[in-house]
This record gives sequence, structure tokens and C-alpha cells, in this order.
Amino acid sequence: MASPASYNAEDVRLATVLLAHRREAVALAEVGVQRARDAQVRQLAEGLRQGYEGDIRKLNGLLTAWGRPSERPPATAEQDRLRGVSAEAFDDAFLQALMTNTRRTVSEVGRHRGVTASGEAQQLAASVTSAGTALLVSLQEVRKG
Repeated sequence: MASPASYNAEDVRLATVLLAHRREAVALAEVGVQRARDAQVRQLAEGLRQGYEGDIRKLNGLLTAWGRPSERPPATAEQDRLRGVSAEAFDDAFLQALMTNTRRTVSEVGRHRGVTASGEAQQLAASVTSAGTALLVSLQEVRKG
């Protein structure tokens, strides 16, 4: 794990922001697993939930190693909104919410790339950018059906 000397304030900001986005995406995915009508959308939600839970563990590990443990945030307004969407409109609303979350995540990570000191944070930023871009393409394809 990272030593205290191998990170800077930008690393902490990146990890904290990414952690919030991943937690939001997991919360959305949990709603998707419960409510999606289309099997492909449900499968996507479950895969994202599992993958992002791994990211959350990694980010919590980095923050803890840096002496900056995080707290679990409350449910998001987007979760609450999705819970109120009709069954017929849910899958599209869910995919739209994931696309919005992914775009915000990739944009936010882009602001931090190049100014982090930690090699782990730099690798994570590169991975998130690449995976997020690919996910956006997949989400658009699923929406087109």
C-alpha cells in the first residue's frame, strides 16, 4: 500500500471524488438490479455493482494508508428519483443516470490527471478514464437496443 510520502493533496482529492462517484454508481446499480425489466440491463447493473465495489475497497485502502479514512455518504437524490420512476420507464432512466454519473466521473478524474504524485492514483485515473469511455459506448448501445 502507499506510504505517506508517496502522495500529495491532489491524490487525496482524486481518491475522495472518485470514491463518491463509485459509491453513487453502486447505489444506482443496486436499484437497477432490483428494478430493471430487461435482463441485459440487470446484468449490466450487477456487473457494475461488483466492479465498483472493488474500486471502493481499493480507494478506501489508499485513503486509509494516507491517513484519510472516508465516511459512507447518505443515499443520493438520484437513487430516490429512480425508485419513483415507473416500471416502463425505469430501464431508460437508469441507463441515463449511469451515463450521467460516468461522464461526471471521467470529467472529474481528467481534472486530476497529471497532478497526482502517487503512482497508484495515476494508474487508477488512467484506468477509470479508459473504462469510463468504454462504458459510455456500451450504455449507448444498450439504450439503442
